[in-house]
Amino acid sequence: MFNASRKSVMDGVRPQFLTRFENMVREMLSHHPFYKGDCIPTIIAERVSTEMNGGAVVKDIIRNHWTQVCFEHKISTPIPSKPRYGMPRDEDVVTTTRFQVTAKSAFIEASYVEVDEDGRNMGSEVRLFSVQRPKLSNEDDDDDDDDEGTS
Repeated sequence: MFNASRKSVMDGVRPQFLTRFENMVREMLSHHPFYKGDCIPTIIAERVSTEMNGGAVVKDIIRNHWTQVCFEHKISTPIPSKPRYGMPRDEDVVTTTRFQVTAKSAFIEASYVEVDEDGRNMGSEVRLFSVQRPKLSNEDDDDDDDDEGTS
């Protein structure tokens, strides 16, 4: 049931959500306060999934004790086809993207995987960006206390 016209609809829909995901993750990494003990990927994925009306957030521990949190985003799009008398209308195309936020040793990585209508990966993981882990808010407070008594 998967053909080229359905893939072209998916390829037309997906980029706008990739940009939105990337912008939201970057925004959280630069403006959200993270504290010692927080699971940064979980906080980011839960917030982004909620705002994008995504699915449930799934947390996994992958190689080298890295934490990967992912959620699936689905959008249904009608196929632009000519109506044919007496024929059923074509089913809508469901574009599914599995968004992932991974905490590696010193970096946070945002990536995605294209998923077909049957739930299988259509390709390999595509990395959007990788940035250094944000400094934790608890660490900022400790630095300020040292300077107060030295006048």
